Amino acid sequence: MHSGELLKQIGWFTSNVEITEDPVLSLVKQEYKKSLDLLNVRDEFNSIIRSHSDTVRKKGIYLNYDEFLKLSGIRLRIQEHNFRQLMKNLVDNAVKYALPHTAIQGTLTESQWDVEFSLENWAPCLKEGEEVRIFDEIFRGDYAKKSGMPGQGKGLFIVKHICQLYNIDIQYRSHSKSSNDSDCGHRFILSFPIKMVERMPYGTR
Repeated sequence: MHSGELLKQIGWFTSNVEITEDPVLSLVKQEYKKSLDLLNVRDEFNSIIRSHSDTVRKKGIYLNYDEFLKLSGIRLRIQEHNFRQLMKNLVDNAVKYALPHTAIQGTLTESQWDVEFSLENWAPCLKEGEEVRIFDEIFRGDYAKKSGMPGQGKGLFIVKHICQLYNIDIQYRSHSKSSNDSDCGHRFILSFPIKMVERMPYGTR
């Protein structure tokens, strides 16, 4: 076979490959086109946390998110489905990989520029080079793969794309208690731009 014929066949093959987008991501993009909802951040987060109550109890996880109670009047303008998908993926990830008898810390802080949400759990540290891939599609760290827990490595990939749609800044940080510690605090920080935020008077829901 001549090289020209080979290239022609390769070109035909690639042009006929059907690229299928992840259905969850497709739905996120469809929802993005709809009108905005006004959602209470604390109430939505509490609802998602409650859906994990059985796993939290079995693993002996301590949930600490008292900061949400102080900012009960914060609403966000965002499609309900997409906000819930965003929070669900983050909470799923935190609960699934949290070590037994550790704490999951949720915070919500407000400034004149944004509202910052953070969620931190304690789990084995990522291996060198894994942190930069944490938002990649179909990426699972070494601990996740060896744990035997189900997962496709798409949760944080979806989170990243939702944040990109709404210009929400997202960061991942990790820290350990000592240089020899194999367990780390894994913290995700989302900064919602102030244009998405509406502050309701105290006492309203």
